[in-house]
Amino acid sequence: MLSRTYQLMGADYPGNRAEDVKNLSLSWMIGFMFVASFLGLFSLVMLRKLEPEK
Repeated sequence: MLSRTYQLMGADYPGNRAEDVKNLSLSWMIGFMFVASFLGLFSLVMLRKLEPEK
C-alpha cells in the first residue's frame, strides 16, 4: 500500500503495518513487469512441452 493510505488508516488499525508500505516508482514498476513477462514466457515454454502426444 502507499504511505498515504497507511497514514489515513492510522498506525493503530489492525493489520496496518509499516513494513507493508511500498511507494511505487516508474523504475520499480518497469522491473516488476520485466520479471513477470519473462516468468510468463518461460512457463509457456514449459507448458508447451507437456502436450499429449497424438
